[in-house]
Amino acid sequence: MKKFCALALITIIAFSCSKDDNDPTMETMSKEEEKEQEVENDSIVYFSVKIEDNVYTSTQLVNYIILNDDDGNLIDYRPLRNGNNLVFKTKKEEAPTTFSVSLSYYNNNSQYENIGGISTYFNVKSGSTWLFEENENDTYQETGTYSIQINNTVDIESYELRDFKTITSGEGYSNDSVIMIPYVRNYLNQFHFVSLTSALENKYYKFVSNPEQKNNLVLNFNDFKEYELSDLISIPQGYLDYSVGVEVLKDKTFFQTDQVNSLDLDTLGSTIKLLTVSNMEKYRLYFIEYKDNFTYYYDNYTKDYLSATIPDINSINLQISNNSIDNFKYNTNINYDRIRSQWRHTDTIKNLVSETSVWYFHANNDGFKVKPNLPKEVIDAIPNYKLENLKYYQTRLTRGGPTYEEIIYSNLKTDWSSYIGEVENIYFRYNTNKNKSRKVESEEATSVLKH
Repeated sequence: MKKFCALALITIIAFSCSKDDNDPTMETMSKEEEKEQEVENDSIVYFSVKIEDNVYTSTQLVNYIILNDDDGNLIDYRPLRNGNNLVFKTKKEEAPTTFSVSLSYYNNNSQYENIGGISTYFNVKSGSTWLFEENENDTYQETGTYSIQINNTVDIESYELRDFKTITSGEGYSNDSVIMIPYVRNYLNQFHFVSLTSALENKYYKFVSNPEQKNNLVLNFNDFKEYELSDLISIPQGYLDYSVGVEVLKDKTFFQTDQVNSLDLDTLGSTIKLLTVSNMEKYRLYFIEYKDNFTYYYDNYTKDYLSATIPDINSINLQISNNSIDNFKYNTNINYDRIRSQWRHTDTIKNLVSETSVWYFHANNDGFKVKPNLPKEVIDAIPNYKLENLKYYQTRLTRGGPTYEEIIYSNLKTDWSSYIGEVENIYFRYNTNKNKSRKVESEEATSVLKH
């Protein structure tokens, strides 16, 4: 009897377990998981972003990334934060072939100007991955200041001191043939380039490694070397207002060795030679011509000793039929590789600090698409941003250099220390006052994709 009861109990338990296995709740959960798996199998990652840990600083208050289709319709947007990995997915049949990516930002790291901006990159291909890396210049540690003493400087009239971002100059005469250069900023693992000019206009140079912290540096003029002359550089007729110069590369930093302005030359449209230094890692020859309605920049990066012919661009033209940011239209006779246009507005607020609002359009030679529709949340997050007050400012056409895809897929910046070749940038101004635009163009030309 006991055996029969035990057997019956086992049978009941087994039957109960069998019922649990067929529980409709379990069946529902299984179907939901299958549905999620089907959705996952049917989705595709069409864009991804990796952000390193120290990309954004405390002075960069607002950073969003916004995706729009080629008709300007919003696809998605996310905040950008240090260390983030962003993945954008959609159904395979809904994945865009190309789309635009906009970046919003606000920089208040200047005592004179705060800049709130948007940079839009059109014609981004599906499947792209962007990596935002820490800017190397931002990681250069300033360890204090030191003084440079140069002995035996008889007949030296002036000096010039350059580092990766500043230039210091002064007079060289002293009673005891000693030049003192005080308050030199000491950046960890960086060089200074010291240049001396004699009363007879002979020039001498020396690369100087920054000393250990709190130590001053004593140099001897006898250790300086005299500059050399480059090969001939040909400048076409028709260039009347230009500058031409040369820089040399050392440890990823370009140092200028010479610059000549057309106003200082006896004849124009001829050949000239520039002071330079031999056996360097690389050379950069640059040429700037100021026309009435545009400025032309030519750069030639080479490992060989300098020799170049400046291209003739006197016939180039850009016609803008509509300069509105909502319907920008243009025609040009230039075969360009990249284009960038900008709209801006500046207000001066208290303590003479200006607030600048700017929007940049970037594209390859496929040109711009429809202006993207950005979320109100993104616009409102940029302090003092005056979208309704933006006015057309400038268009830059670029020939040569890295391709548009190489630039935007490689951290939105270019390592010019590794580039070899020619690059041309033509800045078409919003007005005919070429002197008014020189400073802005010169600063922007040093950074091909600054925004």
